[in-house]
Amino acid sequence: MRPTGELDVATAPAFRQMLMDAVNQEPDCVIVDLSGVTFIDSTALGVIVGASKRARLMQVDVVLDHPSPSIRKVLEITGMDYVIAIQPDRV
Repeated sequence: MRPTGELDVATAPAFRQMLMDAVNQEPDCVIVDLSGVTFIDSTALGVIVGASKRARLMQVDVVLDHPSPSIRKVLEITGMDYVIAIQPDRV
């Protein structure tokens, strides 16, 4: 899945639905391509945490893929990089 633009309180409900739909299909892994995300707030981070907890119960991995340097910094500051696998930035 590939969200784009800002992931914030306004877009969180649609993001949550998209992510939970992907998890509920019970694949081995849900890859969230963050390369098109320009901003992420605590609401969207909460969506990711909630979905990853649900996914873990279903034995589905969630991977955050290619965040921009600014998004990666938010993920690191909040400790998300210790909770969810993050693939490297695009070079």
